[in-house]
Amino acid sequence: MQLLDEEDKKKSSVSLQILKDSIYSNYTKKVYVNAIKMYSRYFDIKDYDNLLTFDKNQTVDMIRKFILYLRNERQLSHGRMNVLFAARIRH
Repeated sequence: MQLLDEEDKKKSSVSLQILKDSIYSNYTKKVYVNAIKMYSRYFDIKDYDNLLTFDKNQTVDMIRKFILYLRNERQLSHGRMNVLFAARIRH
């Protein structure tokens, strides 16, 4: 199963690989990787490892902004948002 496209392979990271290796279900891997990709694109983060460099307050602020974006602009359900944040927390 291919989880990363060519652009993502260029910016693939150790932390993303560890995340993928820690999940047994191929479906869950796909969902979590896509969630991390969506979160990274929203904040224009080019390297997935950079997600780990923000301090606690920055991370909380980013998550709040992302929740508002998902709820107001993307109009995602609470269940879908839970899946996205499970991936972010695990990463």
